[in-house]
Amino acid sequence: GMTSETLDDYEEGTWTPVVRDGSQGGTVIATNTIHATYTKVGRLVSWKMSLQKNSSSSSSLFIHVTGLPHTAIAGDSTGGTFWCDNSGSGTDHIGVLFTAPSSSFFLFKPTSDADGYLRQSNWQQNRWIYAQGQYFTS
Repeated sequence: GMTSETLDDYEEGTWTPVVRDGSQGGTVIATNTIHATYTKVGRLVSWKMSLQKNSSSSSSLFIHVTGLPHTAIAGDSTGGTFWCDNSGSGTDHIGVLFTAPSSSFFLFKPTSDADGYLRQSNWQQNRWIYAQGQYFTS
């Protein structure tokens, strides 16, 4: 039969994205966090962030982002979109999917790169990444 449920689990706030080079335990890439907010309704977490790179480092390792406000379900994936302003080199990066291979970090998947994820060398100093996504927490 029909059941009545009330929405008693609602939360919103800010979070602190930490961008790392190479792995979830890799070197922290300096950034200026302008906006990083989230809303949690039940088990669904929706988040967004605007980050400016504050580092001249340009290794070819993949960028990992940690610091999400709630732990994602291990092995689950999360959908989202991002735009990396890299116009200094003539190439912007647009992605349609974040992946969450573990519960503690995610990577950016550019539509222009069939084989890999966004690299630190794709993101120039003083340029921006704008991103938003959703995931489920346990």
